[in-house]
This record gives sequence, structure tokens and C-alpha cells, in this order.
Amino acid sequence: MNMEVKWSHTVGEDIGAIAIADQNSDGKDEVFIGLQNNTVIVLDRFGTKVGEFVVGTSDKVGKIYSMDVYDVDGDHRDEIILGLGGAKETRTYEPQDYEIDTEDVSIRPKDKVLYRVIRYHGGVYVINTDGSPVWRYLTDDSVKSVHVIKGITGGKEDYIAAGVGDTAIFIYNEKSDAPIAGETCTSEDITDEESGYASEELCLDPSRCCYGLRDCSCWWSESEEVCYRSYTKTVCTEDASGSDTGWRYVEYKTLNGSVFFLGKDGRLKHRFDVVLLDNNFRPVKDVDNTIRDLTSKDLNQDEEDELLIASNNGQIIALNTSNMSHIRVLWKERKAFSEGASGIQFGDEIRRVQAGDLNGDGFNEVVGGSNAGFLVAFDHKGQVLWKQRVDDSISDIRFSDVELDGFLDVIVAVRDGDINVYNSQGAVKWSYPTGRRLNGIRIEDLDGNDLMEVITFTSRNVTVLETTEFYIKRFRADTFYNTAYDNFETGEITTANAYLEKAEELYNEIGDKDSLMKVNLLRTRIKDEIRIKYKQDAERLYMQAMNYYAINDFENSVRKLTEAREVYRKIGDDEGVSKCDSLERTIAEDARGQRKLEADKYYNKAGILFEFGNYTGAVQLLDTAKSIYDEINHYNGSVQTDILVTKIADKNYKIALTSFETREYEKALEFAEYAGQLYKKVNYYNASVNAMNLALKANESLHSRPDVGEGTTNYLPYIAGLAVLGVVIIVGIKLRRPKYDNLDVDMTGLDDDLGEGEI
Repeated sequence: MNMEVKWSHTVGEDIGAIAIADQNSDGKDEVFIGLQNNTVIVLDRFGTKVGEFVVGTSDKVGKIYSMDVYDVDGDHRDEIILGLGGAKETRTYEPQDYEIDTEDVSIRPKDKVLYRVIRYHGGVYVINTDGSPVWRYLTDDSVKSVHVIKGITGGKEDYIAAGVGDTAIFIYNEKSDAPIAGETCTSEDITDEESGYASEELCLDPSRCCYGLRDCSCWWSESEEVCYRSYTKTVCTEDASGSDTGWRYVEYKTLNGSVFFLGKDGRLKHRFDVVLLDNNFRPVKDVDNTIRDLTSKDLNQDEEDELLIASNNGQIIALNTSNMSHIRVLWKERKAFSEGASGIQFGDEIRRVQAGDLNGDGFNEVVGGSNAGFLVAFDHKGQVLWKQRVDDSISDIRFSDVELDGFLDVIVAVRDGDINVYNSQGAVKWSYPTGRRLNGIRIEDLDGNDLMEVITFTSRNVTVLETTEFYIKRFRADTFYNTAYDNFETGEITTANAYLEKAEELYNEIGDKDSLMKVNLLRTRIKDEIRIKYKQDAERLYMQAMNYYAINDFENSVRKLTEAREVYRKIGDDEGVSKCDSLERTIAEDARGQRKLEADKYYNKAGILFEFGNYTGAVQLLDTAKSIYDEINHYNGSVQTDILVTKIADKNYKIALTSFETREYEKALEFAEYAGQLYKKVNYYNASVNAMNLALKANESLHSRPDVGEGTTNYLPYIAGLAVLGVVIIVGIKLRRPKYDNLDVDMTGLDDDLGEGEI
């Protein structure tokens, strides 16, 4: 079951209304039951009676029809607002009256004279939660609904709206077209309120209170400060105008419907009369315009609440009340409730109206319920959204998130005892049969356990039902599961998996094994789908890596392979991981080969420059080649670059020796230092030491060479040295010419090749 009975309390009188308020400011709500004998019973949240008080006598001030809760006097404590009605009043007048004809100065009876008025008074009573009065406002008709309009912006005052309406009967003594023979007398015992006597002294003065009346007595009500009198009235009729015309009593009914707007001090601020108009915008006669229910919500997003009115004339009216001097109708709706063969049928009483954002679109929707069992939802502009029909009259409508899923539900109490819960589209979510004839409901979390209670009341019973934890969690879990399934069907796998985890958590909490089985089945399907989706993603990344590899873009190819490998690992696809590893090894080998070719090219070009004696350029190219060989761990290539650098160092060292021997110390110093640097580069330390020693000697000789005389230079040693050096170089080249691989290089465009850095 989705609800269970927490407690029930039976009373001895008919219940008019209930309200939920904190009686003693302890932060815990109590249930106030307004009986139609004007007794108010207070129950705590466990159903124990904790208070009782009386609000006047029902035959004098009216019965309790409706209740609301509001801090009227600003003391930070809620007061109870009561709507009372049904206090019958009968006023009797003289049966005939006369008028003076000024032309012939005569007195003659009027054609139509008021004889009796029968109506039902009521009022708005504001009391503290202990029953003590705050203020009251009396009306000429019964108050069937009270509601506080809250949340008005701009510092404007909140208002208490009172929906009134009753049938007032006016009986006239009217001339008859047919003669009336003889005399007819009637008598009636009358009890009424003489509020004109404002003190006990005046009330008990027979010459005042009972003047002109027989069998009269007066008494003073100390608690109400009202004077009452009881007397007998005798009325006789006779043929007063001759043989052609008599008198007869004729009844006229007035069906009233109005909304009174009261300030927090109980003063009347405005009155709005409700009238049903026909298609020609003329008032429809003999229609009951009584106000049955009131509620308020911001419909047009102006940050001010509109008042919604449900009337017995079949209308729902939305009023803008932001300006009390100019209340205007936003919309009214009457056509949505009953349609017959002859068209739209009117007259179905609208019993309840509620408003709230049902579908989460930011606008408040309106739902009305009728006496014939029609339930109709409107958007904020009054357009019909959906309709439903139940088998009996709709007793009450409330909006609440009873499933605690974050969305408002429409909770409807049907007179036959069913509680129906509808979603925002008007579909029945669930129903609970109470087995009792329901008059109304309230929705609250009385005990603060985060589960909503449905407080129901019948003619003489209040029962509190609580939504069960098992049902609420299962409902929420079912909602999560259905959302997961829908997302799975539409391909939203990640979202589906997230909702399925939420559903599984709740199913585990309530131990719903059957539901856990379907969760596992859906999870298996989701996992399969995820695996397929991830597999497709991995394959796509692998193909991208292949495409990059085909154009020798090894860097992007490896990057895509890394991404693909990660996806393969996530879904446990070892085969996919292996093929990523294999391709990456191939790419590494190809990249190494490409880099070797690049290093070889630099090495070969360095050899050419070496042959032509461009040692500096050759060394630069050899440095680049060596860095690449080291990068790809090509030991032989790295060694051969060192060998060629050594040869260049040898060349420079020999030039330094020759220069030293021919006493060209400056040149010897330069070439010896350069040779030493090259030897050091290739870790040929002994040769490096020799070169540096030679450089040292050259430097010393440079700074200590003898002066051979001013203006004279002995060139013979230099000429002889050059000749010897030339012979040595030629012989050395022929005898010790090194062999280099791939030296057959076209010299054309050498500089361009070096600049491009091609692979």
C-alpha cells in the first residue's frame, strides 16, 4: 500500500473545516478541527486532544465553513482565520404601506410592499490559537471560503480574501389581479438581533426594545455585546382595494456572490462581485454566484499573486489584485466542464481550485474541480491543458510533492472516499480508497520525518494517512529506473547509467529484490552498449593513428594510439591494446629509420665539407648528426661522427705544428686551440693535452719572438716551410685519404639542403 493510517479521531458534531497551525510556538504543528457548532478542537501531531474552545453560537454568528492560518497582528505567531455563515435572519415588515397622491391629496395603498426578508448572515473571525478573539468582520451573506493573499511586492499590504454568497429571499405583499375574499391571518415567532441597542441598559428597557410588539422579551449577551429579542408577529390580509383586486405574497430570490478584501486590521478595502454573463455579456438570472473556494498564485510573472475564484456559477476567475482600487479580471473560464448535445452546459458548481508549477516550466498552472466530478487543468493564460473525470463530486484539491521526487502532484479528494494522485499531464499515478465519504484534505509533514501526511476529514472524523517509506522510495526508484531506460533507448548511455545507479541505491535500501533483478539486466545491456560504443571510439582513434602514420606524422599518430589504447584498456580489449602497441613499435622503428637517414645525410654532407677543407661547417653538421644518432641510440653512427671530428682535429693540429715550426705562432695558437677543443669533444684527452701544450708554446713564442731589425723581414724560412708543408699535404692526401660512405653527393644546392633539415 502506498499509504497507511497513522491515527484517527472521531468527534460528536459535523466538521466544517480543518487547519494546520502551531498552537504553542514550539515548532510543531497541531490540527485544528472547526465543528459546525462552532467548537474548535485542537489535536497534536499524534492525534491526542490538547485543546478546545468555542467561537460564539452557530445560530447567532453562523457555522464554521472554512479556515486559514496567517500572522494577522504581526506578533510572529499564526492566528486562525474563520469563515462563518448560515446564521438565519428573518425580518418582517408591515404587510401594507400607503403612498400619498399629491394631485388629489389622497392616501392609497402601494401596489407592492416588502413584507419579509429571509437571509443568512456570516463573517470573518480572526482568533488566536487559544480561541481568544482578535477581530471580526460581519457580512450579509455566508462566508464559504477565506484565503490570505501573500507575497505582494513593493511593500504593499497583504489581504484576507473572503468569498461570500447565499440565497436571500425577499417576500412582497403584491396586488393580485383576482379579488381576495375575507381575511387571512398568520403568526410567527421571531428572534433577531437588535444591534442598534449598544448597551445592556437600553436593551432591557421594554419601552425601547419591545415597543409595538406582543409577547416580546429582550436579553443582553455579555460575551457578544449584542441585544436579542423574541416576539410574536401576526399578519392579516384582506380585500383592501375593493372587489377587483386583492393581495398576495410573492417571493423573489437574490443569488449573491462576492469577494471581500480585508486588511490585516479587519477593515474592508474592496469588494468584487461575481456575476455570470451570457454570450451577450448580460447577467444570467437565477444563477447561484456563491464563492466556493479561493487561492492565489503569480500567474503573469509580475511578482504579485493573482486571486483565483471558484464559484457555484461554473466559473474560475483569475483576478489581478495588485491595485485594490482597480481590480481587473485576467481571465475567466467556464466552458471546460460539461459539454452536451446542445453545446456547452453551465451550472456545474466549481468546488475547488488550486495553482502551482506542475510541469517545472516556471509558470503556474491552475486546476479546478467541479461538483459533477470534472477535473480540468489550465495554463497560466487560462487555456485548457487536460481534463479528467471521476465518479463523484470533487471534495478537495491540493498540490504537493508527495513522492518527494522534486515535482508537484495533484492530490484530489473524491466525495466517494478515493484519494487520487495525478501527474502534471493529468495521468493517474496512484489511488488510495479510504472507504469514507471525504469532505476535504490537507497535506503536511506533521511529524517531521520527511514523509508527507494526508490529513482527511469526513463529516465527523479526522484521519491522518502517511505515505509509506517503502512506497515513496520504490516510486522514486521506479522513476529513476524509467528515466534510465528511456535514456538508454535514446542512446544517452552515460545519463542512463547515472540514473540506474540512483535507482539501484534506493532498491537496495528497501530490499526490493525483484526490482534489483531488472536493474542488473539493464546494467548488463548498458555495459554491452557502453563496450560497443567505446569499441567504436577506440577503433576510430586507431584509424586516425593509421592515417597519421601513412603521411609520416608520427607524433600525432602516437598521440591517437595512446588515446585508443586507453579506451581499449577501459573495456578490457586486450587485442586492441596489442595492436596499438604493435603499431607504436612500428612507428618507433620507422621514426628511428627516418632519423638515421637524416643523421646520415648530415654526416655525408659533413664529409664533403671536410674534403674541401671547410672544417668548421663540417663540425657543425657532425654535431647535428651525432645528436640524432644519440637520440635513436645508433652507436655506430655516433662513433663514426667522433672519428671524423678526430680527423678534423688532426688536420688542425698538423696545421698548428707546421705553423709553429715556421714560426707562425699566432696561426699555430689558433689551430692548436681549435684542435684541442675538437679532441675534447670526442673525449680524446691525450691528444687534447698535446694540442693545448702546443697552443701554450705558440702563445709563449708569440710573446717572446726576437726582433730582426726595423723595416726588414727574413722571408726565407717561411717560404721554405710553406714548400715543405705543401709537399707533406699532397703526400698525406694520396697516402691516407679516408673512406666515407655515401660521399657521392651532388654539391649543387648544398646550402639549401642544409637549411631545409629534410628527412
